[in-house]
Amino acid sequence: MRHLVRPLRPDPTRPDPTRPDPTGLAEDHLGGAYDPKGPASRESLLLGGALADRTEAARDASPVTRVSPDAPPFLILHGTDDTLVPARQSVRLAEALRAAGHQPDLRLLTGGNHLRVGLRTLEFARRRTST
Repeated sequence: MRHLVRPLRPDPTRPDPTRPDPTGLAEDHLGGAYDPKGPASRESLLLGGALADRTEAARDASPVTRVSPDAPPFLILHGTDDTLVPARQSVRLAEALRAAGHQPDLRLLTGGNHLRVGLRTLEFARRRTST
């Protein structure tokens, strides 16, 4: 089985159409429970400092800012009950891909948590995506 893997590179000529300010992640989290100045959030730990202080690093780390017309095909699976990464972030990625002329296959899996959680989530995804 062959897999197409192509790293996404930033397109410096195209601003992020869906997220001009990465500190606005609060709207993606359930109930807006997110503090861009908090040093202990997952995003802040990934970036090495509070998101409000590392906006350029956040843009560089965002897959949305790496979308370009030559992006590969995308299948995006995301659980609506994901407690680690809000499903809205996958929606934003799909929107950016569509804006660049692509047709991503976005499937929001009702009740699904983060796929990393384990085999039960994988079984759930298989049940939800089988035709």
